[in-house]
Amino acid sequence: MFGRNTVGGGIHITSKQPSRTTFGGEFQTTFGNYNLWDFRGSVSGPLIQDHLGLSLAGGLTERDGYSKNTLTGRDADNRSAKFGKAQFLWTPDERLEVHLIVTGKSDRDGEPVFTDLKALRQRPHEIQQDFRGNSMRDVIMPTLQVIYHADVFDFTSTTGYVGWKTDQASDLDYTATPLVTQLNQEQMRTWTQEFRFANPLNETITLNEELKLSWQAGLMLFHNDYRQNIQNSFPAIPIPYPRSAQTELTQLGLGIYTQGTLTWKERLSLTDWTAMGS
Repeated sequence: MFGRNTVGGGIHITSKQPSRTTFGGEFQTTFGNYNLWDFRGSVSGPLIQDHLGLSLAGGLTERDGYSKNTLTGRDADNRSAKFGKAQFLWTPDERLEVHLIVTGKSDRDGEPVFTDLKALRQRPHEIQQDFRGNSMRDVIMPTLQVIYHADVFDFTSTTGYVGWKTDQASDLDYTATPLVTQLNQEQMRTWTQEFRFANPLNETITLNEELKLSWQAGLMLFHNDYRQNIQNSFPAIPIPYPRSAQTELTQLGLGIYTQGTLTWKERLSLTDWTAMGS
């Protein structure tokens, strides 16, 4: 029900839906040491009373690094991020729900702290590197969900996209001499489409006075495209180490599932789950 990577279980968190009746909002901020500051807030309310709701949420956060590059005098692992989320919920009548969610995040972090373990034990939170690295990540995640409540079933269509890109520059020799540096660029795009039929919400099928049945069945398709480009630089030393590497991976998948739960006297439940995929 919750994806192909939940073999060991999952934690299901559902965000609040936009309000279609009243306006509201909240704001919070945090300050701390290492020049930490964090601002985030949200607002929600109706655009068309009882039918169309909108919610907006976002935030900014930043802090200095815990480690110091004593060669350059700069913080080595500072953090900076901004993030946001927009939701539209449209209910033109009692049968139809259309939910659009767009989420994005952008991280701009300082250089990774790679150093010799012995030196780190002698001088905690200190490194010496004359190469200034960084780590940058961008994520965009739109989702469109359409739910139709028929007389004898609920139909749900969920279309999702996740796109992310990272650029990381780092010093791989852990020293003050620029012997080996690396630029690692990765990006991935994933499309998913699910169609699901189920018994109406909170309405089970009554088989007799003691037995009730709830059910659902669905189809899921996904396309995943991953790209990686690594560029290594070691101008000062003639070592047989690859200067570049490229990786490409494309995946296509199809899954079909069914689930039925038989309840006896509202005390004992038996659930059967079947799934097939490729």
